[in-house]
Amino acid sequence: MNSFSVLPSTIIDAYATLLVDYCCNIQKNDRVLLRSTYLAEPLLLACQKHILLRGAHCEWDIAIHGERQQWYNYATDNVLQTVSPIDDYISRTITKLITIRAPFELFELAAVPDDRIAMAQASRKSIKSLTMKRGQSGDLHWVICNYPTVALAQAAAMSLNEYAHFVAQACFLTDADPAQQWRELSRRQAAYVDRFNRGKTIRFEAPHVAISCGIAGRRWINSDGKRNMPSGEIFTSPIENSVNGTITFTHPSLLFGEVIQNLTLTMQDGVVTQWQSDTGQALLERLFAIDGANRLGEIAVGTNHAIQRATLNTLFDEKIGGTIHMAVGASYPETGGTNQSGIHHDFITQFNTKSAIYLDDDLVYKDGQFCINTEDSNV
Repeated sequence: MNSFSVLPSTIIDAYATLLVDYCCNIQKNDRVLLRSTYLAEPLLLACQKHILLRGAHCEWDIAIHGERQQWYNYATDNVLQTVSPIDDYISRTITKLITIRAPFELFELAAVPDDRIAMAQASRKSIKSLTMKRGQSGDLHWVICNYPTVALAQAAAMSLNEYAHFVAQACFLTDADPAQQWRELSRRQAAYVDRFNRGKTIRFEAPHVAISCGIAGRRWINSDGKRNMPSGEIFTSPIENSVNGTITFTHPSLLFGEVIQNLTLTMQDGVVTQWQSDTGQALLERLFAIDGANRLGEIAVGTNHAIQRATLNTLFDEKIGGTIHMAVGASYPETGGTNQSGIHHDFITQFNTKSAIYLDDDLVYKDGQFCINTEDSNV
């Protein structure tokens, strides 16, 4: 069985309906872009049908195998540093963006020199900033999801059928009403967000984590499937110059086609001052040389206990209940964050044993579970 038929037609239709209605709330005259590879053809066609039925416009951005590697191999430095006019137009005019990750291979860029990737990423700072600002204002809404492919299944050490079932379960697609399941998760997380929004400082403690930062005036976001599918996290951006401490990220992370393992970061007054990992040290040096990438743009707590194993896929791994993650690079403006960068990359660590989160010295999370009386919530 190949990736074109790995999900049953009923699940495909439920997936498309969830993306179009619950995640993006697509309305008449919306300008929608579907972005993926041709491996996601069944889901792309199902999304197009539902988009058109709602009276919206539907455009395509479909990648072919090998085009990214070839671009990096042959593009001149000038081309690498030039913002695509098409990408610029899309960032200014599209009102809804559905990105379906369906990779042919995960390590396509492993042989590309780090400096070329860093050069191209740095050039996208303006587009990243505009996209986030339009997201904050409501002019643009996006969602990112996965379609099961052999490459994703292999990275997760699963068969393609097993991985397809994993995706369906994580997105609640096997439930009679997936959207209702996401609304219930949203209600639970609203209580956590309400409490965290009243904090001025936050401290993460575990044998491998000792990080503190200021969050006064910052807004915690209830990530309930509207931008990531699956989701299940609460997040904010720390005050830029307030982050101090050390953290080791236990989950491997795929960065520009290279696996980063056991990354330890040391932060002082908001700046990454030291980094060490078992792999990818040269790549990390390139990463932190990118403007704005040496500061944290996000701190977050994963809440989705339906996802119980890491799969070398940030979209899923950062949502695992009993984990926290922190992103280097661009902040989300809606949180009040101001850090700008062409990069926003999440690193994830296990946080369910001998772990604690303190808000203003009050214990609010212990060993993978929130210690919050939801009856005291204002929601």
